[in-house]
Amino acid sequence: MKRCYRPIRFKEKTAALLAECDAICTMYAEKGYTLTDRQLFYQLVVRNRIENMVRAYKNLCVVVSDGRYAGVIDWEHITDHVRVLQQTPRWQDVEDFVNVVAPQFNLDTWQDQPYRPEVWIEKDALIELAAEACDPLDVPYIAVKAYGSTSSLWEAKKRFSEYIRNGQVPVILHLGDHDCTGADCSRLLRERMELLTGEAVELRRLALNADQIEKYELPPQMGKQSDPRFKGYVEKYKTKFVWELDALAPDVIVRIIEDGIRQVMSEELRQPYVAAAVEGRELLQAVSDKWPELKRLVSKSTIVDFPSKEQD
Repeated sequence: MKRCYRPIRFKEKTAALLAECDAICTMYAEKGYTLTDRQLFYQLVVRNRIENMVRAYKNLCVVVSDGRYAGVIDWEHITDHVRVLQQTPRWQDVEDFVNVVAPQFNLDTWQDQPYRPEVWIEKDALIELAAEACDPLDVPYIAVKAYGSTSSLWEAKKRFSEYIRNGQVPVILHLGDHDCTGADCSRLLRERMELLTGEAVELRRLALNADQIEKYELPPQMGKQSDPRFKGYVEKYKTKFVWELDALAPDVIVRIIEDGIRQVMSEELRQPYVAAAVEGRELLQAVSDKWPELKRLVSKSTIVDFPSKEQD
């Protein structure tokens, strides 16, 4: 939705940039994606529209914000995955609750699998892309924010220990920046989890890798030489440049995660549980469809009559 709240007369150069931003956002919206400011920035960088510099990113954020208020960019095409309102779920009445939860019924479709994957992605801003890939395949995911907190790793230890007791191999599917921190945290996360569980833990780095940087022609930035890991990074990768995970297109990130999950998944072992979950949802939907009849069969003392909107 485009709506003008504050008319602004943009300079010709800024107006042209906003038109390109709108075209990029619209293209991805048609594919079902909203972009963060960071993702939009990299889409412009790879098109050689703006420089890959911190100053350029900050300027773009201001321009995009003005463009939204001026009605040039659709308000629904830019998102912020970090500043999200949290609230308690609520429903109109019991029937509404049954209608909502019936499609959500699921089973543990991984319980007979030899591997037990979790997707660990570096950034909060990309968590919805992880969700898009993971939810249909029943795989948990988390934004670890580089090295992860000690508490989050302890919670992971408890999950991994349960997987191991059930005879499964825990697998971390990790996505992070290709920089001094992002490249190193894959190592540290595996080491910490092996220390906590006392067992070998497999970590597969899904992104960002050198072949992906080359394949998708991602824009480089100069690394931070003040970072104590910079020297080791240069020695290992033979470059002083770094690349951000956000530079990958949203659909590419989703596809990378899906492919990584399917590499450790047996569809044959999963299908019986998928079928049972579908049957369960159909049963709950039948209950939902027959709710008025079921309500009449049950004593009114056990069914709460909620005020209708007509009574308000």
